[in-house]
This record gives sequence, C-alpha cells and structure tokens, in this order.
Amino acid sequence: MYKVSPPFESNLQVFLFLFILIVLLASPLIPTMLLDMKPSEKYQSVPLKYSNYHFIGEEMELGGEIDVLFIGSSDAWTAFNAPYISKMLSKDLGRKVRVSNFGTNWFGAESYYIRLKDTLEVIKPKVVVMPDSSAGANYPHELTHFVWSEPQQIPYTAISLRQRLTLYGAGLLGSPYQTYAKLVKIWEKQPRAQWVSSLKFFRDNDGFMGEENGWLSHWDPDRDNRSEYKEITYEPTTLSIEEMTYTNQKDEKFEDLHYKYNKYQTFFIKKMAEITNEMGAKFITVSIPTHFKEGKVLEKSVYRHLHDNEVKSWLHIGISMTDLFHGSSYKEMTPFYSNESHLNKSGATVFSQSLVPILKKELE
Repeated sequence: MYKVSPPFESNLQVFLFLFILIVLLASPLIPTMLLDMKPSEKYQSVPLKYSNYHFIGEEMELGGEIDVLFIGSSDAWTAFNAPYISKMLSKDLGRKVRVSNFGTNWFGAESYYIRLKDTLEVIKPKVVVMPDSSAGANYPHELTHFVWSEPQQIPYTAISLRQRLTLYGAGLLGSPYQTYAKLVKIWEKQPRAQWVSSLKFFRDNDGFMGEENGWLSHWDPDRDNRSEYKEITYEPTTLSIEEMTYTNQKDEKFEDLHYKYNKYQTFFIKKMAEITNEMGAKFITVSIPTHFKEGKVLEKSVYRHLHDNEVKSWLHIGISMTDLFHGSSYKEMTPFYSNESHLNKSGATVFSQSLVPILKKELE
C-alpha cells in the first residue's frame, strides 16, 4: 500500500500557508490602504498604451472644481468635444468653464462607477454626463483590474455572488501591479517616446479624442476604402430642451433599445447618479446618435431602459440623426462619422453644439 504524506509536516507550515493565503486575499487593500495610493496615482499608473487614463489621473491630481465632466466609453470619448463646449459655455456664461472628457475604450458599468467615485474624492463637478450606450453586455471592463478597489461596499443583494467574486478577482489581479507602481512611483517616470504625442494630444484637448477619420463602415471588408477626412462646419437643428428631454413616457422622439441594462449594469449606473447627487451635482444621461445599422438612419433617439423598466430618476436627453443633420441623406451624414459607432471630430463638434444650451441651463 502507498502511504499518503500529510499536506503539512508541522504546525509552522500550517501557519505559513494560512498567512500567505490571508496576505493574497487581502492584497487589494495594500496599495489603497497600507500604501495610501491616491486616485490620481492609480490612474496615472495605467500603462500609457491605454491612452486617456494618464490624463484622467493628471486631472485628479489638479483637483478643484469641474463644471462639466463626461464619463463613458469610446462613443463618449469621441462625441463630447470638451474644448469646444468649454469655449462656447465660457462665452455664454462670461467666465472660464472647465470641461473634461474622461472617456476611455470599452463599455463597463463598474468601470464608469469607480472612475466617477475616485474622481469625486478629489474633484467637485457641477454636471456629470454619461452616454446611454447601446454597447456592452459583458463584465467586467477589460481594464478593471488596474483601477478596481471597492469590492467590500457592494450590497450582497445588488449583484450576484459570481459578479462580486469576479470584481474581487479583478482586485486580486491588479493589486501586485498597483503595489509595484506605488513603490516605484511609476507615474513620475518619463513616458516612452511613442506615447509622448498622444499624451500631449489628450492634454491639449481636455481628454477629448477628436477622430480625424473619414467614413468607413464596420461592414466594409476592405479597410483601404476609408474616406479622406475633411473638417466640415455645420449648423445643427435648434431643438428646445423639452424636445430633447425624455419624459419617462412614450415619446415620439425616442424609441426603446431592444435590450435593457441588466441588473448588474443598472446597479452601478444608479450608484453613479446617487454619489453625484450626494455631491450636490447634476447627473445626466445622453443618447448619442451612433450605433446604427449599415445604411439605416436613426430617425429617433434610442433610449435604453434600466433593469425591470425602473424609471430613471435623472435627466435624460437625446437627439436623433435626422434631427441633428436635418434634411440630409444618409450619404450626406457619413462625412461626420468614422463608422457606425463613432462620430469623427466634425460630427462631435456638431453634436456638442446641440448640447450647449442644456449644459448652460444646468450650470446657471
């Protein structure tokens, strides 16, 4: 007979095993609690190849007040022309208006939430705007492990145990990198030459990713067919604030997206509104006229319902493609887009111009 050796030969080995296990499970607390890693340091530590995070960290380091803060994925990053909105609002309100775009690649409700929560620790916004995106069904966000630090404060009933464990796992995955980043102060190191120009671009544009790309459909297999980008000026249709506002009823200017936010996404979006309101700021969601099908114009703004059709307790606004580019054909609209999911710089300026009256009203 084979004799099976015991897993531990002494009490000391048992103690060491348990000690190591506890340290590993508690590792997400090391950079934020034991090393006192600030939000600005955390975001500036995200590798520069992921673009806007370093700029977000720099803005957090500045602190102070922000008049309008945009948070979202790439559709927000490329749609809200922060310098243009700042210029227009500064002119209308007779003072310098600070506007920042904290958009990044890929949708992630928990990523939006932690980005906003970390921001609110060091910055006081007056208006927070999030796109009511039609993207994103999976979780968590691809880069959650770099920034996630709050698995303990989520109520057990809010999301499933699997989702809680996944978020805690993201914290475990990212904590060694965050600890290393804090110890060596990675944000103080000079960026590699290949990232210097992109970092300067985001600094110069308040985080806005103005895509200078011509039209190329997602469904075009030939990637060489992209149109040449041309800066185009266009005066958008002037709609009243009432016409752009969703009233939580059947509205002829809005149509329901065929799928809703799930329970997980709904929890984090509602938490965003909650913590924004607690700061005395306004939370707004916006339907961007993107995510349309090839050759099909969005004649209405798309509205995405919360889980169980729960009513949004905050202002929701939107403008359709047909209202934004009134009287234009689909072919005439495409020069304002880089693809069906993103406005280019010209389109972003037109769309941003349509939002200025509403933002002005909220700031007044």
